[in-house]
Amino acid sequence: MQDDEQAIRQLVATWLSASKAGDTEKVLSLMAEDVVFLVTGQPPMRGKAAFAATQSALKESDIDATSDIQEIKVFGEWAYIWIKLSVVIIPKQAERPSSAPVTHYRS
Repeated sequence: MQDDEQAIRQLVATWLSASKAGDTEKVLSLMAEDVVFLVTGQPPMRGKAAFAATQSALKESDIDATSDIQEIKVFGEWAYIWIKLSVVIIPKQAERPSSAPVTHYRS
């Protein structure tokens, strides 16, 4: 089970790295077709296609995400992970006014 936990930790690191690089295809390759994202204040985002659809809005932004893994449990072929995730989305602009909004998401 230790190997499974390490593989999950590596998946999280790869996901964050690919997100920062803007590599949507890599991120999509890390998830199942029936993935469900739970985001505070939003209805569940269901499926890989729903996630992919949101990514075009981020093409003109830089993403800086950090995760704090709280718990990983592996039960045979099943596992879950609880993560405190912080995502900062910064618009890509040559000269952004100091008062321009920066979006922060936490889940």
